[in-house]
Amino acid sequence: VPGIYNVLVTDANGCIFVNSVVIEEVAACTVEVVINPSKPAVLCFGDTDITLTATITIPAGSSATNPLIYLWTDGTGKEIGTNSSVNNLGAGTYKVVVTSIVGGVSCEGAQETFTILQPPAALTATISSKDVISVSPGTEGEVLIVPSGGTEPYTFSWVDSTGTPIGTTAEITGLTEGTYSVIVTDDNNCVTGSLSTSIAAPGCFSINNDSGDIALACFGDTADLVISLNNDSGNTTITWTSTDADLTGITINALTLSEVGVGTYKATVIDNVLGCTKTTTLNITENAALSGSIDVGQVGCNGAATGTLDLSISGGTNSYVYLWSSTNVDLTEYTTTNQDLIGVPAGLYAVLVTDTNNCKVTIEDVVMQPSSIISATVTPIDEKSFEGSNGAITIVPIGGTPVYTSSIKLDGDTVELWEAETTSDLAHGLYNVSVADANGCTYTEQVVIEKSPSCTVVVNITASKATIICFGDTDITLTANTTIPVGSLATNPLIYVWTDGTGNEIGTTTSVSDLGVGTYKVVVSSMVGGVSCEGSQKTYTITQPTAALTATISSKDVTSISPGTEGEVIIVPSGGTAPYTYAWVDSLGTSIGTTAKITGLTEGAYSVIVTDDNDCVTTSLFTSIAAPGCFSINNVSGDVSLACNGDISDLVISLINASGNTSITWTSIDADLTGISVDELTLLGVGVGTYKATVIDNVLGCSKTTTLNITENAALSGSIDVGQVGCKGAATGTLDLSVSGGTNTYSYEWSSTDVDLSGYTISNQDLIGVPSGAYEVLVTDGNNCEVVIKDVIVEPSTNITITEVITVVETCSICEDGQIIVTSTGGTGIHKYSIDNGLTTQTENTFTEVAPGSYTVTVYDTNACTVQALDVVVPSDVFPDYKPVIYAGNTQIDKDGNIDFVVLIGELLGNDSNGITPIEFRIVKNPNMVYTFDSTITFQGGITVNNKDWIVDAGNSFYVKFTYIGNNGIFIGDTASFIGLNSHLVSPNTEGVFPITTTIKFGSGGEVRVNNNVDRELIKFTK
Repeated sequence: VPGIYNVLVTDANGCIFVNSVVIEEVAACTVEVVINPSKPAVLCFGDTDITLTATITIPAGSSATNPLIYLWTDGTGKEIGTNSSVNNLGAGTYKVVVTSIVGGVSCEGAQETFTILQPPAALTATISSKDVISVSPGTEGEVLIVPSGGTEPYTFSWVDSTGTPIGTTAEITGLTEGTYSVIVTDDNNCVTGSLSTSIAAPGCFSINNDSGDIALACFGDTADLVISLNNDSGNTTITWTSTDADLTGITINALTLSEVGVGTYKATVIDNVLGCTKTTTLNITENAALSGSIDVGQVGCNGAATGTLDLSISGGTNSYVYLWSSTNVDLTEYTTTNQDLIGVPAGLYAVLVTDTNNCKVTIEDVVMQPSSIISATVTPIDEKSFEGSNGAITIVPIGGTPVYTSSIKLDGDTVELWEAETTSDLAHGLYNVSVADANGCTYTEQVVIEKSPSCTVVVNITASKATIICFGDTDITLTANTTIPVGSLATNPLIYVWTDGTGNEIGTTTSVSDLGVGTYKVVVSSMVGGVSCEGSQKTYTITQPTAALTATISSKDVTSISPGTEGEVIIVPSGGTAPYTYAWVDSLGTSIGTTAKITGLTEGAYSVIVTDDNDCVTTSLFTSIAAPGCFSINNVSGDVSLACNGDISDLVISLINASGNTSITWTSIDADLTGISVDELTLLGVGVGTYKATVIDNVLGCSKTTTLNITENAALSGSIDVGQVGCKGAATGTLDLSVSGGTNTYSYEWSSTDVDLSGYTISNQDLIGVPSGAYEVLVTDGNNCEVVIKDVIVEPSTNITITEVITVVETCSICEDGQIIVTSTGGTGIHKYSIDNGLTTQTENTFTEVAPGSYTVTVYDTNACTVQALDVVVPSDVFPDYKPVIYAGNTQIDKDGNIDFVVLIGELLGNDSNGITPIEFRIVKNPNMVYTFDSTITFQGGITVNNKDWIVDAGNSFYVKFTYIGNNGIFIGDTASFIGLNSHLVSPNTEGVFPITTTIKFGSGGEVRVNNNVDRELIKFTK
């Protein structure tokens, strides 16, 4: 039980170890279990036909959660199932343990047992017989069956050797010699096999059923049937027959019938000496075939071990033994003798099932898994405007099993921001993205949405007119008027993207035209630092009348003898904008009135056009007035509106109450009917126009006319405003498509014979950011009318390149008068040059007054194409970073060598710049050497110190003193011009290598300043 336990361990030497451990209490995960059997008990002893089902209820307050885990065992503790139900059970006690996962730990919720009962013994019976005692055919024979086991009461079914019923009681009397069989049935409809016996006649032999009836161990087995004869003459003829088994190829005239299968077999024996015949019948039965099936639970995630193999077995004889194997999965970690396998990877599995009779069957199945591991391409889209919270993340799942679910959360936050594959309205920051497939397999990634600089633009949308006048029109133009406020980073030219209410792109210029009812949005952005930055977005809603202008026309026929004038026509308008006006004409086009109802009309065809207060009009609406005694015309096809411009259609009329002898003539004032049959009820294949059908009834002596109209939409057409590619090889072209005519809405499909469009949304109205090439777009309207529009994007023939960059060093360390000279070719138009990343540009290719340093040279052409040269260095004649130092340099010379003293760099600065205080350059002697000088010292500025000026003193040194006037007492030089001292030191007294020291001194103090930026000595001795 849960609690704290003290553990004491003592070894053989009396050493003691004490410790305390805690057994934690598992969280309450109670469930209520009820086991329901498919029927109350086993009816026939030994049957295995019962199913037990565990019905679960999770009570309030329990921590148990679905899915629950089931584990069934039989009375021996052997596992028999892991689902809510187990099948094919016989008598015995069974237990189910139900658990759930709570906090990642398995928690037992309940266990329940159930006992299946059966009759105490199997149904069996003992058969016996009493032979005939009188001369054949005697009838003193008797048969008796004594049942036991099963469930009383019993019923009996006796038949003779021919299968004829002879009775239904336990004992049958008055029988002649022969073979008789019986089947016993108990109260549960359990049955024995067919039990047989024979009745013999006196003076004749008898047959012993040595093998008796046989129950085969395994389905499909064979057995031998054996009889023997008592008191026969030895001269007998034996014949085996069967009504339900094929005995072809089997010896049927012996006492043993070998290797036969299931069936009923009759042995007929004739004693050729005694002259009598006997028969006996034997039966071979078998159990149902041992078989099974596997309910496979597939692996949800590629590479996981979550598959299940739920085995069901029937037939054979209980109980069963299992042995699982696999040709491509290592099962060493699994219990291969269980009925089911749980938590296996994908692969081919087989199970060998053996029943009690050692009958075997092998069942195979495959556990599948998705073909690939789930992953995803996660693309962050940075904020388009400063603090706009309009970034996005696009997720393209790869692999795994569709459908997918997505999760996007800010790093460190648990709030679910989005559950779709494309997001919007996200602020800048670090996001955790997770994608799960239909099987719960997951892929995670972190992405960053970068913050956009402030590039605000003020946008105002104006419309070409306040609203749509006529329902369904598409004649409004919207224009985006923009202003860049002070302080914004936005710059012209601005970028415009218009979309309709469905998000479909409809334009990329300041205006969009041919718009109908709906809400439209423009997003205005600009390029800031090479990145697109959204400055603003604005929406505008276009309204229209609530309904289209329509009208219903009707008429009232003439009632008096022709020419009667009781005819009437009436039009009832709806939709559009009231009030309405009307224009009625007869079949000749003559005006007959302007009111909704016209009376006093004769028979004929009449039409009306309705106009509303916005000058929206209906098409011509037609009706006919009939006269009594004459036929009428039915406009079967009615007026036709063609789907696509240039289509044709059929006009059809029919006649009501005509005599059958009529003349029909179709005419038109605006369509050519040449070559078309105009004397039929159907006018075939005609286009736009007004058509009049005149019908004369040659028997009735009257005529009628009717007029039908065919209209069409404006031709579907369009044009492309091409934005050319400015830089060779770039994908900056635009295709701004405008479409008119046809019927809204339009769908688009872009294609190209020389550009791969797989990375573009080819169903957009426009294409943006495409390379040069030939393009075409298939436009389809609402009636499936199509038009193909083509255009070409071109690009410059060459790219801009930098062929040479020359730098010129400054003339002194503080002059800042260096130069950069750039040579460039290619591109388009006049080149501009910059060395400050575009803050300033110039058309001259030479930059002067350039300070020393490293520069990036940028060249622009007129299309804003650029090329750069990086790390262009203008060297400096830098005024040294001075540091006071008194320097002593050491070197060595050999016996016969010549040493050149060369002062390489630096500036020699005297404290006194008045030109009076002398400066001393001293070399300390080695006492073992003799020094001779044959050179001069030359200083920049013209000071020359000759050999005679050197002074040798008793302190083992020689030196030169000089006074320098000019340049404020500063000696400036470099490796070429500072001090060139060639002093040959010759004739040492002895052989060997000797040190020499050089010192610079000043008469009244002073200093030597050395350039610290270079690793050089002030005075260097070289051989």
